[in-house]
Amino acid sequence: MSENAYAVDAEILSEFVHESVEKLEHAEGVLCQERNASSEGIPFAEVVMAAQNIKGNAAFFNLMKVQRFARFLAESLQTPPLPGTPEEGEVCTRTLRAIKMLREMLHSAGTGGPEVLSEEAYQELLSELSGPLAAGRDARRLWALIEEEVGKVSEGSSRLKRLLTERSPACSDESIRRSTKLAASPEMHALVETVARLARYFGQL
Repeated sequence: MSENAYAVDAEILSEFVHESVEKLEHAEGVLCQERNASSEGIPFAEVVMAAQNIKGNAAFFNLMKVQRFARFLAESLQTPPLPGTPEEGEVCTRTLRAIKMLREMLHSAGTGGPEVLSEEAYQELLSELSGPLAAGRDARRLWALIEEEVGKVSEGSSRLKRLLTERSPACSDESIRRSTKLAASPEMHALVETVARLARYFGQL
């Protein structure tokens, strides 16, 4: 590859770094301005858009650690915390730290340095960003289990209802009442176990 080609690459990289840092600084300004002023929740959308833009272009320059960090930052904010909660403040503080690190990574890479100045700090913050992702995956898994158990409760209740309808509880025949109890017993036990699992899953959300 010619020296001119390298010069063009360096110029494009510099432009990418400059634009990306500008987007991050704008997002940071919005967060800092609205952090204590907004009653409708801190707006994280600007951060998400900036991080997604960086993620989409970093691989072109082989900045894979930048790309990974930007991806985790964007994905950690896909489900914003509830406004006014302690979690919102924690997420905002973590996001500001992440923006600062991402800016430092871009500046370093743009001047020919390493993407990461401190591998330990990078991994630590990356782990913090990945925490909500794991929680989100767990929540989705639990929700799927809850939906499955609710379906089982509905089916079990329907079977039990049909059984009791077919064998009138008003019947005075002792043998019919006894056979109804025996037939309903497995359905009742299964229903109780399903409801217990359902309650346990809800408790883990």
